[in-house]
Amino acid sequence: MVKRLIIVALIFFAAIVILITAAVFFIRINQVEIKNPAWQNSESITISEGTQGNIGGNIKIGVGNIRKSDYVDDNGINKHNLVAGLWINFSDDSSKNQTITVYAGKTINIGKYSLYIEKIEAGFLGRGSVLIRFKGDKETRLEDPELLYASFFSSGLCRNGKGEDGGCYSNDYLYRSGKFIGESGWQGIAKVDVMPTVEKQFSQEVMDRIIKQIRDSGIMIMSCPSQLIMDAWWTYQINIDGVKKTFETSPPENCQAELNKIDELISNAVNAEEANVVDYMNTELIYSSDNGSLPPEYYRKAVFTLLPTIDDTVNGELIISDYEKELKKSNVSITFDEFKKLIDDGLALKPEEDSLAGCTGGTNQSVKIIQSGKTLLETANYNCAGKSTNESLKKFSQEIDKIMQKPSQ
Repeated sequence: MVKRLIIVALIFFAAIVILITAAVFFIRINQVEIKNPAWQNSESITISEGTQGNIGGNIKIGVGNIRKSDYVDDNGINKHNLVAGLWINFSDDSSKNQTITVYAGKTINIGKYSLYIEKIEAGFLGRGSVLIRFKGDKETRLEDPELLYASFFSSGLCRNGKGEDGGCYSNDYLYRSGKFIGESGWQGIAKVDVMPTVEKQFSQEVMDRIIKQIRDSGIMIMSCPSQLIMDAWWTYQINIDGVKKTFETSPPENCQAELNKIDELISNAVNAEEANVVDYMNTELIYSSDNGSLPPEYYRKAVFTLLPTIDDTVNGELIISDYEKELKKSNVSITFDEFKKLIDDGLALKPEEDSLAGCTGGTNQSVKIIQSGKTLLETANYNCAGKSTNESLKKFSQEIDKIMQKPSQ
């Protein structure tokens, strides 16, 4: 009897060992994991097959149909391995709902979130699962090397336009290109007001002033430890001259004073109704020059107009005339980037400084920049006896002349 029990126990133990070995082998061949160092500090969620996980409060992700299948990865390589189906549902907008098939190592963008599929595991005697790492829109932007400056404010003591108490926030992002994005909102009890996103394009002159302020402030070498302040919080990130620095919750007063100066420049640019914020697609540049008061047979005036088109090119029309009639018309096309540089340089021009009264026989130049029917800049220059009333426009005219001299079309 004892011998029989021992044999049964050995058989049972052997079966357990075989089962465990089989499970380990199954998991090893039915699990794909690709870790990405860029994602290791981000939040993660593991969602079992047949269940749902929640991201950001309004995004629910269901997992199912884990299987082996052929697919082409992001590098264009054909593979045969585990894939999974994701059912993505937006609780606030069902029109965004979608179903996609993913594999380990794939990155996808869902709403304001970026998702990285780190691991897919097929189930052994049960459900499989998918490990997803995710970053919000804020985290993704802060990792962008082109982001120059970011500031974040939040408070628990705010009122909306109806006088209701709640919390508020603002997130500002400024890129080296001059692109500005501003987000803000208010949240009360069972009520959320999200303001429209503000997007602006700052001129190069504005960007130069902001960058100079950052450098001159010394903020990048200041010690700015986090401070405990009740009911209001500020956080900043600056990336300049190859150094990225984060100023955590509510920096001390001396640091905050310097950061406030930077914020003030940005705020002024956002709210400016002058030339600091440029809508390039709706901007027109008109440049004119003449060779002065000469006899009719010698007098010539050139008017050069530049206006963008919807296909990222800019058409220029050059008209040469005398006192009475048009003598020649030609067209020149430049790239949108060339046009943006001209506008930025033009908006940095200075007004005339001297009338050169009494000087005769000079030449004239003028430039006008119009945005959506509103004049952003208008200035002129008079060259006479080796002197100029506006040296900045005299130099700018050389830039314009090079474009005017391009082959006619």
